[in-house]
Amino acid sequence: ELLAGLAAVLAYAAGLGALLVAVTTLVAVAQPQARSLLRAIVPHVERASGVVLVAVGVYLAWYWSRVALI
Repeated sequence: ELLAGLAAVLAYAAGLGALLVAVTTLVAVAQPQARSLLRAIVPHVERASGVVLVAVGVYLAWYWSRVALI
């Protein structure tokens, strides 16, 4: 059980690290048009991640309120 949890954390870290390396490399070697595209997308990604975070929080509150009633 401990090894399974450790493997999950390491897989998550490797996946996130690979994504960060890919984005950083893309930004470093991209043409100005690609950089401007990424700059234009970032505010939308931030807003979308905020919406997802709130939605997950509402779902978890609903879920645990239902579990507590059972």
